[in-house]
Amino acid sequence: MCIGSSVKVGMTTNTRYLLPRSWSSMENSSRIIGGILILCLAIFLFSAPFDGFMPKGEEVFFEDVSYGIWSGVSEKLELKITDLETWEGLWAEMESICDPVSPSPIINFSTNVLFVVFQGERATSGYMTTITRIVLTTTGYVVFIDEIHPGPNCGTLQVLTQPHHIVVAPSSSLNLPVQFVYNITAHDCDSWV
Repeated sequence: MCIGSSVKVGMTTNTRYLLPRSWSSMENSSRIIGGILILCLAIFLFSAPFDGFMPKGEEVFFEDVSYGIWSGVSEKLELKITDLETWEGLWAEMESICDPVSPSPIINFSTNVLFVVFQGERATSGYMTTITRIVLTTTGYVVFIDEIHPGPNCGTLQVLTQPHHIVVAPSSSLNLPVQFVYNITAHDCDSWV
């Protein structure tokens, strides 16, 4: 019979653990339980995703305001926007390539903050910028960004792009600094074949 197998006794099913005689003492049982707990902890820790940088803090909920690959902003840019004037200036620059220009989304800066990431102008398609996570620590915000570049085997269009992502999040303090943490990867187009 296997360790941990079920044995039917009358109308009930009991689980009996058949252990070697050397494990039957109380001391050895506690070692087994300790080993099982360590194994479970190791499985939990190594199965969780790892960004390479895991700050301790509170996860911040956020919503997309603008996400795309075209805008009038051609330089690399990372911002935390806390006022209407800065937001409307950035939106006007973004929309400068559009006709007609759409009005800026309404943001209540008394309770919210914007996080803005522009990858800069690229000469081809295949680039993306995505804010994936925001953490509020005791020293400030940490904004995680996935920046995707096309791999050498990717077919791309010869067109100017300006990948960007803008999100809105509740603000706890407008004076906290921001750290932007990048995960830059080249997309392997061969893996899709």
